[in-house]
Amino acid sequence: MFLVAPCRIIARFQQSTHVCDRWRGLHGIAFVDTVLGGVKTAAPLARLVATHCAEIRGTLMPHAYDARVLRLALHGKKAAMQRPTHLHSLISLSLGVLLLCSTVVRDATALPSGLLAWWSGDSNANDVSGNGHNAILAGNAMAGVPGLIGGAFQFDGTADFVSTPLTLPSKGTIDLWVKPADLTGTIYGIFGTLGLFDGNDRLWLNARGDQGGLGIDPHNLVVNVGYCCLNEIVVPSPLLPDTWTHLALTFDYDHDTYALYINGALAGTSTTPPGPDRQKPSQKLDFGGHQSNFGQNYYWNGLMDEVHVFDHVLAPEEIEDLATPVIFTGFFPPISNLPVVNVVQAGQAIPVKFSLGGNQGLNIFAPGYPQSQGVVCDSDDPINDVQPTETAGGSGLTYDPTTDTYTYVWKTKRPWRNSCRTLLLQLINGLPHTADFRFK
Repeated sequence: MFLVAPCRIIARFQQSTHVCDRWRGLHGIAFVDTVLGGVKTAAPLARLVATHCAEIRGTLMPHAYDARVLRLALHGKKAAMQRPTHLHSLISLSLGVLLLCSTVVRDATALPSGLLAWWSGDSNANDVSGNGHNAILAGNAMAGVPGLIGGAFQFDGTADFVSTPLTLPSKGTIDLWVKPADLTGTIYGIFGTLGLFDGNDRLWLNARGDQGGLGIDPHNLVVNVGYCCLNEIVVPSPLLPDTWTHLALTFDYDHDTYALYINGALAGTSTTPPGPDRQKPSQKLDFGGHQSNFGQNYYWNGLMDEVHVFDHVLAPEEIEDLATPVIFTGFFPPISNLPVVNVVQAGQAIPVKFSLGGNQGLNIFAPGYPQSQGVVCDSDDPINDVQPTETAGGSGLTYDPTTDTYTYVWKTKRPWRNSCRTLLLQLINGLPHTADFRFK
C-alpha cells in the first residue's frame, strides 16, 4: 500500500493548441498512458496509480489510467497546463507530495429537464434516470470498464451493441461521449434505430474511418434521419483513437430540423427534407452500433459513456454544459481522504472543503444530503486528528471564488463520542464522496 495517495493528473487542452479554455467547452482530451513519448511501459504504472486511487476512495471506478479530463487536480489551482505533461515529472511529484484524489462529475445543473433515459455504463446497461428504460448488452458489449465518468461501455466492433427498449419521440436530443479504439476501417456505427424500408425509417449517426464508405470520404461524421438516398449531415470528424469526444444530435421530425454538435459546438445542420415527408423512426434505439433489414450493419470499436436521451431539442448552451464535465477535487485539509480516519471531538463543527472546478452554485447536493452513517470502528485504520479551525457559527454551504473552494460546515453531535461515522456528500448527479471519522 502506498503512503502517497495518488491522484488523477489531468490536463484540459484544446486539441489544436494544447491550451485550456474551460468556458468554451472541450476541444480534446489526452490520456496519461501515452504521455511518456508513446512508451507503453508507462501504462502499467498509470493503471496501478489509478486503481489505488479508486481503492482508497472506495467509491468510484479508477479514472486516471484512461485519464479523466482536463485539469491539474491541485487544490485552489485554476490554471491549466500550457504544455503536455511528462510522466517523469508526475512520478517525481507523487513521491514528494501527498496528492488529493479527484473525480470527474457532472455539474449539478448540467442535466437539463426532460431526461428520458440515461445509460451511464457504470456497471450495467440499466437506465439510471429512473424511467425504467433498462437496456441489454448484446454480443460482447461490456459495461463497467473504466471510462470518462465512472464506468463506461466497451465494444469490439464485431456485432456487439447496447439494445434499448426506447422508441424515440418526434423531437429530442441524444448525447454521449465516445472514445474510438480503432478508425482504420470503413464505417463505425455510433447510435441508431433499426433501418427499415431501404432506409426510410431510421435515425443514424456513424463515423467514416480511414477507408470511407458508401460514397462518403474518410474521416467524416454522418447523420441520416430517414431518407434512403441522402445523408442530411456530413461534417469532418475530429475523432482520434484513445481520445474522448462529446457528440450530441438534436432532431425535430415535426419541423424537419436536425443539428449535430461536437464537443459542445454546432458542427452541422439540416432543415430541408430531401425527399417525401418523413415520420419519426418506429424502431427502438441502439447504441454502440446500428442495424438494418437491408444489409447495412455497422458497429463501434471503443468506449462510450454517459448516453442521454431528452424529450426535446436542447438549447446550444445546454449542450455545451453537457460537453463540459466538472471535476470534484478534495477533500481539503483539515480533512484527510480515505483510507485515513479523521479523529475529531464530538460536538465540534467540521469544515468540509472541496472544489468543483469553479462556481457551480449552491444547489449541488442531492436531496437529503449531506448525511452521515454510523460504522464500526477499526483500530487498524490510519488516523488524522482533525482540529477544526472554524466555529459552529459558520454553518451551511458557502463558496469562496478567491480559492475556488466550497465549504460545508458539518455540525457533529456530542452523543457520537467514542463512535465512528462516514460522512456522505452526494451531489445532485448521484455521485457520492465520503470521508471517515472517529469521535472522541
